[in-house]
Amino acid sequence: MKNRGTQQLFIGEASQDHEISVKQITQVKQALERHNQKKDNYRHESMADYRAVNYRETKPRDYLGRLLTDTLMNLLYDDQQEQMQTQKRQVDLAYELERKQRQHHKKGRHYGILHR
Repeated sequence: MKNRGTQQLFIGEASQDHEISVKQITQVKQALERHNQKKDNYRHESMADYRAVNYRETKPRDYLGRLLTDTLMNLLYDDQQEQMQTQKRQVDLAYELERKQRQHHKKGRHYGILHR
């Protein structure tokens, strides 16, 4: 569990388990906080402009709600994006066809003048 977001999810899931005491969860939170603080201090010493990312506590239910909402928004947005891209491709295709048609007419007139 290197990712801090995953750590928060694990703690949230563990806190919902009735077989795990609140004391144990608190100890794990404190240990993770100390470990993360050490990592942040080391990174700050190594990289002057390092900023730690602080994750807020999350419960699996809240996480799933956000995940569902984000997924639905992506599906809706992607559908609109796809429609916009299709329209853009159609406009580009129509432009290319007109451009080739104009070139064809120019060449046709040009050759007609040469053959006279």
